[in-house]
Amino acid sequence: MQDTGIKEYKQTPGNQGAWMLTRVEGDRADIITLSFWDSYAAIEGFAGTDIEQAVYYPEDDDYLLERPTKVLHYEIK
Repeated sequence: MQDTGIKEYKQTPGNQGAWMLTRVEGDRADIITLSFWDSYAAIEGFAGTDIEQAVYYPEDDDYLLERPTKVLHYEIK
């Protein structure tokens, strides 16, 4: 994920940074990505017009047990 999603987040204009959080339990790892953006328009530069649609890469299928389709967005206040 560092070489695909995180890298592309950081290369997209308007991205203010991205983190990948992992939690390993037995033979399973949970992964959460957090990305920070200037605006919803900047997110569109990465994700396309439907910013709630998750972006996946072909190699993700080798690792994912689940494939959520929606992305949640929050505002920092």
